[in-house]
Amino acid sequence: MTTITDHLEPWANVAPTLPEKDQGLLIGNGASVALWPRFQYQSLYEMAQDATKQDHLEQPEIDLFSAFETENFEAVLSAMITAGKIWVIYNKPKRDIDDLRESYQRVRESLIRVTIWQHRNGDYTTIRHVLKLLSALVVSFPFTHCIDQMLIEFRRQRMAKHNERTTMFCKSLVGK
Repeated sequence: MTTITDHLEPWANVAPTLPEKDQGLLIGNGASVALWPRFQYQSLYEMAQDATKQDHLEQPEIDLFSAFETENFEAVLSAMITAGKIWVIYNKPKRDIDDLRESYQRVRESLIRVTIWQHRNGDYTTIRHVLKLLSALVVSFPFTHCIDQMLIEFRRQRMAKHNERTTMFCKSLVGK
């Protein structure tokens, strides 16, 4: 039986003991936050309060974040889902439940908008450097799986730009 301790064995010691199929790398949700502070909830929350931005948080939603003493969108959204379920059980008026749903949508849309804004308007010099280092690590594993949505989106945008440049180059070669 394996004993769990607070000691983390170096990968160089662990890898040789595992079959190759178990030597993959999982880049978890939150990896982008570790790579770039502008992806942290505090930064996103500050932007979401900016009334000049589309889909900004309104005062009732800001009050929710304050009441839960958090800047974590997922925690607030989860609490709102729980509240909705409770309100249904207690037969609260449909109008109140609809208000909660609208508020939930504002928080959700605000998170989506500020995340997209960060991706499109960020200075990627630092994150590109870190991603190059991460790439060097990734190639040493037989397989890699990334579930961090911000890193996936960053990669998708880079691939789209690369494909666009390649298409433009190819069109210039054939004169179209």
